[in-house]
Parts: sequence; C-alpha cells; structure tokens
Amino acid sequence: MSTLRDATDRLSRRRKDSRRRRVLRLAIAIGVVLIAGALAWLVFFSSVLAVRTVEVRGTAVLTPEAVSTVAEVPLGRPMARLDERGIAERVTTLPAVDRVNVRRAWPSTVVVTVTERVPVFAIGQGDRATLVDASGAVFVGPRPDGLIEGLGALDDPRTLTAAAAVVAALPIELREQAELVRFTSRDAITIHLRGEREIFFGSAEEAGLKAQVALALVRSTAAKHIDVSAPARPSTR
Repeated sequence: MSTLRDATDRLSRRRKDSRRRRVLRLAIAIGVVLIAGALAWLVFFSSVLAVRTVEVRGTAVLTPEAVSTVAEVPLGRPMARLDERGIAERVTTLPAVDRVNVRRAWPSTVVVTVTERVPVFAIGQGDRATLVDASGAVFVGPRPDGLIEGLGALDDPRTLTAAAAVVAALPIELREQAELVRFTSRDAITIHLRGEREIFFGSAEEAGLKAQVALALVRSTAAKHIDVSAPARPSTR
C-alpha cells in the first residue's frame, strides 16, 4: 500500500514540475516578445533615437549649409527609418558633387560626406568661375589659385569633355607651364604655355600619348608651336 502511495506522489510531483516548466517557458516567451516589441518601438517609432543633427563633411566649393538644404534630412525621424539612398541621390544633384556617402552616427546624427569634383580648368574671371572637371562636368565655385584658364564655348558638352581630357592628361611638368586651353571644336584643342609656346593636340584621342610626345618636344626644342595631333608624326616650328 505504501509503495502504491509513493508512486502516486512521485507521479503527482512530476506532473506539477512539468506544469511549472511549461508556465515558466510561456512566461519567458511572453517576456521575450514584450521586450522585442519594446525595442522595436524604441528603435523604429519613438523619438528617443531620432535624427537631431546633420553633419556635412568634405566641402570646399560648396558650403555645408547648401549641402544640408538639398539633402533634406528629416529631423525628428527615427534613425532606423532613415532613407540614406534618397538623401544621397538628392545631394548628387548638386553639380559640384562627384560622390556622396550618407551614414548614421548613433544615437542621433546623420553624417553626409561629399567628394567634390576637382576642376582641371576654369572659364571666367572673378572670385567665382565656371569650373570644369576631368570628365567635362561643369559647376560654379571659387577659382583655385593657378588653375588653367579655358577659352571656348560652354554649350557643347562633347567639346568640353574633350578639352578636359586633354588637360587631365598633361604631365605635371606641362600642367605647371600651361596657362590656357583653347577649344573651338572637339578636333581643335590647343594648350598655351608660358613663354608664348603652344601645343596643338587636335582631338582628345590618344591624349596621354600626345602629352608624352609634347613633353619630350618641349624639353628638347625651343619651338614656339608644337603639333602632336598625329603623335607618330609630330611637327614643330
């Protein structure tokens, strides 16, 4: 009789222990769900981790204010719901911007880092000029000291691109002597050096090779006019 009672007691205790474990597991699961929900609300919907400040880096031609205005970063929006791609796309509409990176600096700052275009020549005088980078992109900004002057029309993008490619191909020694790039068409690009010397490139085709031939002729001759439009058959006079 005692043995039967003991067995019954053991079975009852096991059942109670099993119920307690199930209740404990259920309580833990509910707790996890509640905590996850609270964290999701905190990150995605509350103002605790919202955008409060915008930091703009990398500007020289542009001002941080100009970039911030175009970026339209939504202050007060939760950081986790920030549209970084949309911000970057808006900033790249600025002509002076080559590339842009947008990142979150938790808990409340958005960092917008721009890489501005590097001009290879400028058109116009004064504190602000029309600048052209190596790809032929045009933008307005302060004219850097010593930048080559450009002389030609701004309404022909292909000619601008060709002139920019020629200037970008110049070795440092020639670029330091160059004062003017004159372009009347894609096939009539001339670099004017100090000392009233000029190099006729013609087109931008094989610009790197033409530049190396021109450098050798500048070093080896006192000719005022150097023609490298056909780099295999250059001429001087």
